[in-house]
Formats: sequence, structure tokens, C-alpha cells
Amino acid sequence: MIPAQIKFVWPQTLIEILIILAIIIVARWALRKAVKALVHTAEANPAKTFKRLGAKATKTMKGSKDPTEMFMSVDPKEDERRHARMKTLASILNSVITVSVVIIGSFWLLRAVNIDITPVLASAGLGGLAIGFGAQSLIKDVISGTFLILEDQLGVGDIITIGDVTGTVIAMQLRVTQVQDMNGEMWYIRNGEITTLGNISQGWSNSVISIPVNIDEDPFKIINLLKQAVKELEGDQEIEKVLLDEPAVLGLSNFDSYIANYGILVKCRGNQQWGVERAIRAASLKVFQENGVDTPATRVRTVDEKSN
Repeated sequence: MIPAQIKFVWPQTLIEILIILAIIIVARWALRKAVKALVHTAEANPAKTFKRLGAKATKTMKGSKDPTEMFMSVDPKEDERRHARMKTLASILNSVITVSVVIIGSFWLLRAVNIDITPVLASAGLGGLAIGFGAQSLIKDVISGTFLILEDQLGVGDIITIGDVTGTVIAMQLRVTQVQDMNGEMWYIRNGEITTLGNISQGWSNSVISIPVNIDEDPFKIINLLKQAVKELEGDQEIEKVLLDEPAVLGLSNFDSYIANYGILVKCRGNQQWGVERAIRAASLKVFQENGVDTPATRVRTVDEKSN
């Protein structure tokens, strides 16, 4: 029970209340301003970092096609994603600031009019302790979700692996992450339970494309034709915007009695290699057809029973 011994001295109490309100307003404004500056800095720093690393990569990476522009450039989609992530974090921080300032300011105003808030604080402490024991999992999920967003470990549209679940991130909240697997099944994973996470969509992906050819074909001729096929893809903007380096013809990888397999290595942005693989296979088949190269065919051997 709060003692109703309100004390109001004119004009000292009014002045004190006005000063407290002014401090609350200024503190909230200053803290929100600091959050805005922090978000702006966080958004600007990655672009500067990529530019610096790109200049360094140009000096150290030889044989690559303009690594500064291709490998170290800032993807517009990544920029939008970073902006959305920072906006979400700013909204969360601003809400926390507003609630904290209002609570502290309210207690301060109550003390200004001589209302003893000790019983209120004691009750709040006991209630908070009880709630804390019952909401440990919820708090753990929220804190983990905040760091998942802050550190950009995953985002909507990413293909990730969490434990035995591999799929696309459909939605991400502070408490739970929704992942849809390849069969269409929706998984709801609590953020506090995520201990190991693999993100296929971040970074880069390597792929070795296997091109099968008839074993009777000249391997050196095939290698030259594959280089020609790769060369024909130059200028394709859809292909070049996902490639991080020029495709490399590795040569003859393996063979058996009927088929020789030739490998082509491609390095692309994260999880973007599938379209490049299809384009290289199509270009290779076209070049083979133009130059009379036979593709592998199933050989059937007929056994004459009478001769046995």
C-alpha cells in the first residue's frame, strides 16, 4: 500500500516537476539520437570495409576478372537487407529507451510529490523475480533473436541448416524463426535453441560441373571446345553478376570404358551457382553439336546364342 502523504509546495514542487519532465524529454531525445547515429555508422561501415578490401584484393588476386568490382562490391540486395535489419534493431532499441525513461521518470515524479515508492519497488522486485524464473526460456529466445539479427547470421530468403533442418527462412522474429524445408514443411525454431547454424546464401559457392563425352573423342580437342563454350558466355549480364571469378576448365577428371568426364570449376555468390551450371552445360552441348562431337550413348552388345 502506498502512503497518500502527497506534499506539494508552491512553486518549488512545480519547478521540480517541470525540471524532471524536461530531463525526461531531453534524455529520450538524446538516446534516440545516439541510436540513430549508431545505426547510420553501422550501415556506412560495411561499404567502406568492402571498398578497402576490394582495393587490397586487386593487388593480391592475379588472373581474376576485376576482383574489386566483382568480389568486393556491395550487392544492392545485401544493402537493402542490412538497412532493414538496422531499422528493426533501431525500432527495438527506441522502444526499450522509451519504456525505461518513462518508468524512471515516473518514479522520480512520485518522489517529487513525496510519495514513498519503496513498497512499489519491493513488490516489483518480487514480481519480477517470479516472472523471471517462469520466463527464462522466453528471455533466452529474445536475446538470441536480437543477436541473430544484429550479427546478420541469417535473414529472410536465406537457405540455412539448423540441426537436421535445411530450408528457406520464411520469417524471422525475436522469439522464433520460421524455416520451410524442400518438401514444403514449415518448421518453427526457437531462437534460444539455435546453437549451430549454416548459411548457404552468404559468402560464395564453388561448383565443379561434370561434362560427359564419348571416350573416343580427342581429350585435347574437348578441352579447347569447353574453353570456347565458357568464352561464349562472356557478356551475359545475368551470368557475370553472380560470378566471382572466370570459370576454369579443369580438364579430364575421370573416365571408364565408354565415357570421359571433363570438369569446369565455377565460383559464384552464395547459392547462385545453379543458373551458371545450366548455362555452361547448354553452351557446351551447343559447341559439341557444332563441331561434330558425339555425346555419350548407351552401347548395347548383341550376343548370338547360336555362336555359343
